[in-house]
Amino acid sequence: MKVLVAAVYGETITCQLQSDDQPECGKSYYLEDATDGTSAQNRFFHLLVHLYFDSRCFSDDAHEFYELRQHILRRLGRGFEKYIYVDYEWNLQVVNKRSEIPDGIVQNKDRVRAQLWGWTGYSLPARRQTIKRLIAEMMEAGVTGKEFESILKEYHDG
Repeated sequence: MKVLVAAVYGETITCQLQSDDQPECGKSYYLEDATDGTSAQNRFFHLLVHLYFDSRCFSDDAHEFYELRQHILRRLGRGFEKYIYVDYEWNLQVVNKRSEIPDGIVQNKDRVRAQLWGWTGYSLPARRQTIKRLIAEMMEAGVTGKEFESILKEYHDG
């Protein structure tokens, strides 16, 4: 269900429904900012990664769910948020782009580390794009099964 908050008067909120779903009287709902990623997208993304991991159809060198998730965020998501390296004077440096690291240092993997964008830092469009890419890769890799087919149907119907 998607709603637009039109006005707030103390404890009363006036909303405009933006979907066909109807709220039920007497039932509690959590309100989240839909401009950022939602809890539903979070659960959906992690469910897909779990299905992918359980299928063993992936080609990443991952032995645990978390490792596969990191590979997916790097390859199909936003990639790296920042890079940390040790400069020629052995001081730590933080930069936003790999190209900002001096050539002689960037080639030495012992001196460079990178930090992935965390899933919570993804915008709503970035989450949608990552999920779309993940589904496409899973289909190409040959992931099958009733649960995956059900998820695909729900994804395309929703």
